[in-house]
Formats: sequence, structure tokens, C-alpha cells
Amino acid sequence: MVIAMVEDPILEHEIETNLAREQGTRLFHGRGGCFEQWKEVNLDYYAPVLVVQAFAEVEEERLTILSAAATRRLEAHKRQLDCVLLQRRSRSHTDWRVLSGQPPRACFARENGLCYELELMTKQNIGFFPDMRLGRDLVRRLAKGKRVLNLFAYTCSFSVAALAGGARQVCNMDISKAALRVGRRNHIHNGFDPRDASFLSFDILRSFGRLAKNGPYDLVVIDPPTHQKGRFEARTDYARIVRRLPDFLAPDGHIIACLNAPGLGRDFLADLFGEYQLDSWLSRPPEFREKDEDSSLKIAHLRKVEG
Repeated sequence: MVIAMVEDPILEHEIETNLAREQGTRLFHGRGGCFEQWKEVNLDYYAPVLVVQAFAEVEEERLTILSAAATRRLEAHKRQLDCVLLQRRSRSHTDWRVLSGQPPRACFARENGLCYELELMTKQNIGFFPDMRLGRDLVRRLAKGKRVLNLFAYTCSFSVAALAGGARQVCNMDISKAALRVGRRNHIHNGFDPRDASFLSFDILRSFGRLAKNGPYDLVVIDPPTHQKGRFEARTDYARIVRRLPDFLAPDGHIIACLNAPGLGRDFLADLFGEYQLDSWLSRPPEFREKDEDSSLKIAHLRKVEG
């Protein structure tokens, strides 16, 4: 049985296909449900580190088989691999372990010529979401000369992408001071002056007056958590932000509205933004294959049309 799993051509082909892409860090996306045998696991490669994520009780032997398959393909492509990490995670708990090698003192996600600092071995979220790549690409394309507001900024990857696209100014707002500190460093890592952006640690739902005072913004990015206990619930609180958008969005302003809640589909976002013009739904990066399209990440590009 083990030999058959080691030589599973579907697993090997998927890793090889994703590794050969010019962009992207996801080597294997089992969580999308397209690979029944491996639906509890993901594989990400942040040179020189391979991260194995397990979202259920997966046997060590199976995790070893999975990481070995990725290791073979990385070696075949002459990619540096110094360390393999295992992250076992659930909604309420995460546990990290070194499977082989030594973790580097610093590690970065690299995408389209930009880099983003990672926090490995400590937290559930590592500071970077690879499935948001096409959203960052769109912000970069739209940002030239614009004032950009980045809500739920986390570690400010949208801000870095906006400045790379020529944004005039970016305002990042997030409740987490620690995440914003990483965000400030991400600007420095990429050669941007942090003074070209602001980093505001506020509860967004209690800061609409401040946003209105500092606006209007030509481009607003909204990328909230699905659930943040005591602070934000996408099902009920997303609508509060949409209702206040006219206070700080410029005429003909652009909106990038994101939602990563499996229980809330495109219809939920479409209904919230019914008064705005929908320019497009962004597709997922191709390495993020999903069995249920509506349960995956949703990104809508909308505009406020005057008159």
C-alpha cells in the first residue's frame, strides 16, 4: 500500500505542475477537496522551506510520503530545500514541528518581484495568504496615482502591491498592532518608504468617522476574517462596512471585496454590493483547485458609479 501511495501519479503530477508555474507557493492543495486521499493536507514551498499543513489527524507515514514526493520534485527542479516543517492545525489550535533540517532565521514568500516576511513555527497564520495572489495583482494594476485604503490589512501585502503599482498613498487599518509591525517591515523589505503608507491600529467597525475624515479613497480593499471573536462576524458585520462605504469612497472609486467564508457564497457578496457596479469576479490561482467553487475564496472587483 505504501509503495502505491509513493508512486501515486496524480499526486506526483499535481506537485510537478504547480512547481513548474512561474508564480505561486502552493505545491499541493488537498483542502480543495479534489484529491479525496489527501483532502486533509496542503503543501507550500517558501524557499528554502517546505511547509506541510495537516488539518486533521493524518498518520505520520502518510505525511512523510507526501513530503517525500514534494522533495523529489524540488530536487529535480534544482530548488533549494533546507528544512521541512509540519503544521498541525485546527480552528482553535496549531502545533509546529521540524520534520527535517534547520529552520532559517528569516523566511519570505516571493511573488511577482515582491517579498513578504513569514512567521513560521509560532502562529496559526504565517503572515501571508498565497491564494490572494490574483487580488494583489489586481490592486497593483489599479493603484497608479490612487489613494488606497486597506481594511483588515493584517501584514499589509495589499499595501506593498499598491505601492509597487504606483499608489500615491496607502492607509492600512487593522486591530492588530503586531501584524501592522510586520506590515511596516514588509514595506522596508521591498524598498518602499513606510512614510508613504499609514498603519492604524483601530477597530474598523468603530472607526468610520476617522475613515470619512481621512478620505475619500480611490480604491478600497476589504479583506475581513470570517470570524474574529468579539470583533467581527462576516455574516452580520460585512454589511455594516458596505453601508458606510459612501462616506469614504471617492466618486467612481474601485472596491476589491474579499470573502473566505465556506458557508457564504458569491450571492452573499453580490447582495451586499447590489448598488455597486460589478466589474468582475476574480478567478482563483490555478494551483488552488476547488471541488466546491462557492466555498472557496471569493474576490469581487466593483465600482461606485456616480449619476
